[in-house]
Amino acid sequence: MRIGVAIFVAGLLGIGLFIPGDTLMALPKNEIARTPSYAGFAEINLTKNYFVIVSDTQSTSHWEFWQERNKKERKLIIDEIVRREPAFVIHLGDLTTRGSSDKHWQIFDDFHVGFCQKKIPYFPILGDHEFYGNDMKALQNYFDRFSHLDQRRWYSFTWKNVAFVMIDSNFSNLTKEQIAEQSQWYLSQLQSFERNEKIDCIIVCCHEPSFTNSRVIKPNKNSGLYFADPFI
Repeated sequence: MRIGVAIFVAGLLGIGLFIPGDTLMALPKNEIARTPSYAGFAEINLTKNYFVIVSDTQSTSHWEFWQERNKKERKLIIDEIVRREPAFVIHLGDLTTRGSSDKHWQIFDDFHVGFCQKKIPYFPILGDHEFYGNDMKALQNYFDRFSHLDQRRWYSFTWKNVAFVMIDSNFSNLTKEQIAEQSQWYLSQLQSFERNEKIDCIIVCCHEPSFTNSRVIKPNKNSGLYFADPFI
């Protein structure tokens, strides 16, 4: 029997680092914003031995007046990631407050200029904030920046002897057919990587936690049913 390691990670809603909503500024009418394209699979540097996982880096909404605003700390963390230049970065969702807002994505891009300059590969999954506003516009904003995902809401990749399975836990934004398709795909990925003698560790990433000690949110039952239970 082969000995390996399995890890299940999920983002915690409401426990991210935030920036003030009042920092959002529209571009001048005579200035056209250029959507940056973040590095992907082809840019992974196999000589590096570490990667970074982050989550919930969205700014604080005006409606969340009770939430703290940690713009300075958030910027320090992002800049430190850039300074260390990991092999890649995984984001567990809620990249920005309102996925359909060009202004909010502009803030995200401004904070991540170093990622583009140093071509640090960026592998996100969708959080609930990515769907705030018009869903079609929100997904367009998302996939325009991460074209290496090829419009996929769930995907997998390998790095050295580690397999990463990136899944979409936004069940309210998935049709019954999509839920069934993803579930079948997920099970096949787990089985395939488990049989692969070159893979010693499987890390599954999603946004909605199947279990949590948070006092702010509750576990997502569907994440447990479709993801955690088959994983365990």
